[in-house]
Amino acid sequence: MTTQLSLSDLRCCQGLLLQWHEEASVDIAELLAGGTGLSLKGQWRALAPHLETPIVLTPAQWALLTALTTGSEPPLIQMQALEQALQELLASALVTYSKPMTQDHADLGPEQWWWPLAAVMHRMSRWHGVDSAHAAAQSQTLDMVAMAGRYGPAPSPAPHVDAALVFLPKPPPDSFDLLLAQRTTCRNFDTDKALPALLFGQMLQRTFAAHGHVQVTNGPTLLKRNAPSGGGLHPIDAYLLVRNVDGIEPGLYRYAPLGHALQPLPAPPEGLDEFAMRAVSQQHWFAQAHVLVMLVANFPRSFWKYRRHAKAYRVAVLDAGHLSQLLYLAATQAGLGAFVTAAINEVDIEQSLDLQPLSDSPLAVCGFGWRSGLMTTTEFDPTGSLWRAPASPPPAQDRID
Repeated sequence: MTTQLSLSDLRCCQGLLLQWHEEASVDIAELLAGGTGLSLKGQWRALAPHLETPIVLTPAQWALLTALTTGSEPPLIQMQALEQALQELLASALVTYSKPMTQDHADLGPEQWWWPLAAVMHRMSRWHGVDSAHAAAQSQTLDMVAMAGRYGPAPSPAPHVDAALVFLPKPPPDSFDLLLAQRTTCRNFDTDKALPALLFGQMLQRTFAAHGHVQVTNGPTLLKRNAPSGGGLHPIDAYLLVRNVDGIEPGLYRYAPLGHALQPLPAPPEGLDEFAMRAVSQQHWFAQAHVLVMLVANFPRSFWKYRRHAKAYRVAVLDAGHLSQLLYLAATQAGLGAFVTAAINEVDIEQSLDLQPLSDSPLAVCGFGWRSGLMTTTEFDPTGSLWRAPASPPPAQDRID
């Protein structure tokens, strides 16, 4: 028996994307028949901000979602199949009975302040349990010469132009230029030498402290940091893994920018060493830093103003970039090494810090500490500002130089 199902009371979840996904596999029979030996199999998948992973759709589920998204009549399918598909879609919250949102978005909760496409991208691009160091070795991305042999010449940093160039004057370097020249990503930390508490406090004060603030009546608290932020809202919080600082118990902390203080957090069950390795996706050269700083975006702090704004997520990512560069310069001036990496296991960090990904989620991990006197892991220092002999390029997947 076929019949039609009323969809008038149903609506798709916010940010729903339907994706046609194809995977290639080896087909021996097709190869023996004179073909390429490759078989492509495709399937429709649903992606949404509240899902950890995509959901493979059955034909009935796909038909119902298509009808809902296009406003067309539901298909003529066996009623039992339709009812089962509907119950499955309701259980996964891909379909709801919720009322439509108001035009000014005033009735939305914080998780719905996202621009839907950004929410899906953020949710689906997070890593869980990834070993990026092993993956880079397996994919041979550590050897750029071999990569050039496979992929051809890399894009030039200075595109060729036929027009005459206007050359600019080069003033003599001053102390700030010398500081900038010494900024180099550190992959070799001295784990035997503790970081003084005063120097630790100076790093946090210069990079993450609020040096002024304004409390808007019934509104947000606008912070004045040493780095810019979209709307002055500063959605980035610094969560710290302190490993080797004089007078500070090793552990997890959250930095309070208004009070210049640390809020102790529960220790990760697997221990600090294992958590550090998981956080930076097994990049052991970074996990050894005296202090790791997880740049966690508190999205409601920014999205409260920029609701469903196409640029709001991009601004949060830029904020993390501003802070990481400021940390680099503060560390360089203090004679410390520093790093930043986006090759992180966001899901593992969220679980250990008890964070919800659409509310608070890490965008990058920074770190700082004393440099080692020995380069056991390659660093990129072509001018020899820190190491006497220029170093060869380090692994490409974690370089932000």
